[in-house]
Amino acid sequence: MQIEFDRPFATVGQKTLMMDVFRPIGADTPTPAVVLVHGGFWLFGERWYMHDWAADLVGQGYAAMSIEYRLLGEGGSTRRL
Repeated sequence: MQIEFDRPFATVGQKTLMMDVFRPIGADTPTPAVVLVHGGFWLFGERWYMHDWAADLVGQGYAAMSIEYRLLGEGGSTRRL
């Protein structure tokens, strides 16, 4: 498995959002991909929470990207659901 940590994928305001990319080794054709978003109710959590899921998906022939997002208080909405 190839892993690329801390790859930037978006900038929102002053924050650069990062992702970790997991790929099967030696894939010579386009690979189906899954974007993994950790839970936490927009209040807490880290993208590394999804690394085990990403590794499992790579073992099944998928690429996986575990992304981060802005939590409440980091420039996102302050509304409560």
